[in-house]
Amino acid sequence: MRKLIVACFAFLVWASGAQAQWVVEGEGGAARNAAQVCTDGQTGLCFELACEAGGPLTWGLSSETMIDMMAAPRVRALIFVGSRLSGEVTFEQTSPGVFSAPMEQSHEEGIERLKAGAQAELRLWFDIDSPPEIVRLGLRGSRSALTAVEEACARPDYAAQEVAKKTSDNPLIDILGDMKEACDALGGQLTPLEGLAEAVDLDGQDPIDMRVNHAKAECSTTSSLVCGSAGCVTSLWLGLEGGDYRQVFEGNVYGMSLPQPGVVEMDLHGSACGKAGSAPCKKRFALVGETLEPLAD
Repeated sequence: MRKLIVACFAFLVWASGAQAQWVVEGEGGAARNAAQVCTDGQTGLCFELACEAGGPLTWGLSSETMIDMMAAPRVRALIFVGSRLSGEVTFEQTSPGVFSAPMEQSHEEGIERLKAGAQAELRLWFDIDSPPEIVRLGLRGSRSALTAVEEACARPDYAAQEVAKKTSDNPLIDILGDMKEACDALGGQLTPLEGLAEAVDLDGQDPIDMRVNHAKAECSTTSSLVCGSAGCVTSLWLGLEGGDYRQVFEGNVYGMSLPQPGVVEMDLHGSACGKAGSAPCKKRFALVGETLEPLAD
């Protein structure tokens, strides 16, 4: 649920190197391949799509002069080409001033926009309490540079990425962390309540599984952090050997019950049954592997 909170005002850095040419580092078979563009002047920021020794593509961000960025453990970025949002990336610091993030399947379309556009804009958040710093980048030479790197590097295993996103060693801590971040951005304080998490039996076998009722963590400044006209967010987590959990459902529901292992009943917004929103709608689902599949009404 992690979302970027777009500030109303942003500190805009007019990069003197905004029209810098994209360049290619390395050739096919090289130890490292990258399509990169760097700014000059105040920012001295480099942005790239790269890989190591033909491995999977990753995004890169680096600077030796942006002090706030160098001090941040992670940087969240929105990538715009023209006025169109072309990607959302969370970079993790790998060494002082150097950040990396995996390329995801949702970035494919954004890369095509980077190839075709005239100018890109990075909106960078170093912490949630400050407005983004905005850096503008030229896209001259981006098509040939990005194409060369795509040819030299492998695509990430997108299926494995999706599985990893749904796997956690402590879902409750992750969920509370995300909710606290969203609540902090609204100037509130998050308070976990009784009933936030409960042990359930989704599959009829050990280890035990978990249901998290996200609405049982309240933000002092809003009553709608995870609730809306379709109900409140609930998630179901399948216990795995080794202690991890894998998410099999997250969505808004009015109510949920598990009448027997392998079956989940949900009270949903009327539209899920082709009715008006306020009309009762009950759906039953079966756990098939690690997926909930709808049962015939």
